[in-house]
Amino acid sequence: MAPDQVTVDGKSLDQLSAEEQLELIGLIWKMLSKNVAQNPAPQWQIDLARERAAALDKNPRGAQDMRAALNTRGKPV
Repeated sequence: MAPDQVTVDGKSLDQLSAEEQLELIGLIWKMLSKNVAQNPAPQWQIDLARERAAALDKNPRGAQDMRAALNTRGKPV
C-alpha cells in the first residue's frame, strides 16, 4: 500500500501535515496496543530485547541516553 492510496478526510497520507501524520500514528498505536495479545512481538524482537537487557545488566555504566547515542553516531540532536 502506498501513501497516496490511503486517505484521511479526503487527503492522501502524503498530503497530511507532519502534525496530522503524527496524530494518525498515535491513533494507530493506541489501537494496536489495545490488542497486544492479538499482535505479539516477533521472536526476534523478544530475543533482541533480552540481549540488550542482559548487556545492560552486565555493564550498567555502558548505557547511554538517546541524545548521547545519536551524537556519537554523527547525528546531533
